[in-house]
Amino acid sequence: MNINIIDRDFNFLGQIDNYESLILTKKWHSIGNFELHLNINNTHAEYLQKENIIFTTEKKAYVILHREMNSANRKMTVKGLELKSYLDRWLVFPPEDRAYFRINDNTETIMKEYVQATLDRKGITDIVVAPDQGKGEKTVYQSRYKNLAKELEKLSLASGLGWDIALDMDNKRFVFDVIEGQNKTA
Repeated sequence: MNINIIDRDFNFLGQIDNYESLILTKKWHSIGNFELHLNINNTHAEYLQKENIIFTTEKKAYVILHREMNSANRKMTVKGLELKSYLDRWLVFPPEDRAYFRINDNTETIMKEYVQATLDRKGITDIVVAPDQGKGEKTVYQSRYKNLAKELEKLSLASGLGWDIALDMDNKRFVFDVIEGQNKTA
């Protein structure tokens, strides 16, 4: 499996296909992680820097947060989280005219409104919210100054819906979406 490396501006930095181990963990309700072990001298290993992004597919992308190098055995360990960890960096702020951000709608709409309001407040344009499909049960939810990713996790656990951020390489942007599970039992 090839590992592609890009920076936050979607500039392609390189590809690694010679590594010792790669453990990718995707999580439905919360944030998954990865751990990569390779030789320091691997081609393009110098691009495995903090905040760069690795991916195997556009739906399996991770941001690098930690890198360790052991000069004695020439090994490197790189760790990070799924792209949706970007949402773990921000809080849910209520609209200026209200004490709480309260929404009475289906779960997907609530999740997407929280994310869109945060992106608008922060002036972030490289993360976009996918069109709302009206997934999930209608509910009332309110939040105020709480971690955005934790609020999405609570809504996800209550509804069974998943959430993720995928790469859109063609348009050079990140796409937040809410996902319905599929029953794959025979």
